[in-house]
Amino acid sequence: MSNPLKKVQSGQRLHIPAAAYNAFVDAAIDHRQRLSNIGKESQPSHRSADIVLVRNDSGSPRQQFDILGIDGPIISPAANETEFRSRVALKGVTPGESHIGKFVVLAEPLANGKIGKAFIAGACPVKIDVPDEDHEWRYAEIADGVAANLKVSMQGSAGILWREGGTGVQWAIVRFGRGLAGIIFCRLDSEYTSGETAAAKLCDAAGSLQSPAVAITLQAGWTLPSGCSIATDQIMPVQAVGDEWYAIGHEAGYTVMTDMRYEQGSHKIQKKVRMSWGAFRTSESSWIDVTTAVNCMGAGE
Repeated sequence: MSNPLKKVQSGQRLHIPAAAYNAFVDAAIDHRQRLSNIGKESQPSHRSADIVLVRNDSGSPRQQFDILGIDGPIISPAANETEFRSRVALKGVTPGESHIGKFVVLAEPLANGKIGKAFIAGACPVKIDVPDEDHEWRYAEIADGVAANLKVSMQGSAGILWREGGTGVQWAIVRFGRGLAGIIFCRLDSEYTSGETAAAKLCDAAGSLQSPAVAITLQAGWTLPSGCSIATDQIMPVQAVGDEWYAIGHEAGYTVMTDMRYEQGSHKIQKKVRMSWGAFRTSESSWIDVTTAVNCMGAGE
């Protein structure tokens, strides 16, 4: 059997068998397909780690680029560890205060109870609510009870790369999934003297409250000396640990002596102190007895 793809010599009469002609056509088609695919692999694509599966448990159908708070995995390790390890699949609910830094942006429309794809990291389009132009808004965070958009914030888990401008709900491109950016600060709603928790609102490093205000519950439980208090003008650095907020600094605070005196009438040495956590402190305490002085003149003098 002759070879249809056998080469010919110079000057030899050319005769192309059907098998050879078809082979040429196949090669040309393959070459054209390869040319059309050049650059496709270099096109930006979302890594699998940026996209997760989410089930819409919010109770309502959601549109593409809506926001859902993360409410844990669909399948827990206890229920099926093999399935849990094979893919990230989350339950998504209407965002609330507990979902600060814990949310996804839907990559496709999603009916209630259905599972679809969502962005959990990286850059993506999303709508944000801008109440005013008085600040250089650089971050965005979930809005309590709102799934249609994020809200701008002085600190937040989504960095604003671009936005339409002006005020109101508008399109933006954000980069999120980074955790809360920078150091977060707060101010107490009322003077603190005791209590396991304290009501506070997030602010910037100068003490200006976020707009709209973001309320948090600060884990406190500090034991303060008599007369000491933490005033509402103290700017406290804080960090979210899970669903709870903690002040950054020594857990119990340090006692710093600010004054000392000898009380002649009672023959006592007394002191005043403050409690300090580094970046914030209490007011000065009342006079506190240190010890009873010895009467150097002897008994009965």
